[in-house]
Amino acid sequence: SFDDGDPSVLEHAYPVMSELGVPGTVFVATGTVGAPGVLGWDELRLLANVGWEIGSHTVTHACLTEVDDGALNEELRASRELIEAQLDTQCLSIAYPYGEWDERVRAAAGRTGYTAACTTGGARRGDALCWPRVGIDGRDGLVVTRLKTSRLGRSLRGTPLRALFDRAGRIVRRVRPR
Repeated sequence: SFDDGDPSVLEHAYPVMSELGVPGTVFVATGTVGAPGVLGWDELRLLANVGWEIGSHTVTHACLTEVDDGALNEELRASRELIEAQLDTQCLSIAYPYGEWDERVRAAAGRTGYTAACTTGGARRGDALCWPRVGIDGRDGLVVTRLKTSRLGRSLRGTPLRALFDRAGRIVRRVRPR
């Protein structure tokens, strides 16, 4: 899965994954679709038409744990409805921006029609609205990517050591800006 609708998804990920016969998911913040450096609706429609899922990443990419209830519901509802209207397909999944969620956000996602939601940590086993992912950033480099995706790295993400792990990733990204 890929967040933010970066054109590299269509340019690089799509050809490789197509060759492997693996569809992907792109999570887009609908307020930025078509902006410079973000896939447009026609490009997202192309991906959807070949079996890729287009999921929500909210409207404005707001940190959902920090917005009030009205804004939370609007970010979730409006994004899902716009994706469905533009692509004539259901939008049932969301990637919480920054991977951040709490019980209020989880409940609102379910209430507004999502059946699956991705986070990058603190997920609950067996809960489709808190599905864990390992965040990989282009600045992570080979060593950090291998650590994050290793058995050890994945097991650390479910422990209190997660904070240290996340901090190390942020430090590396600061040292290696885009």
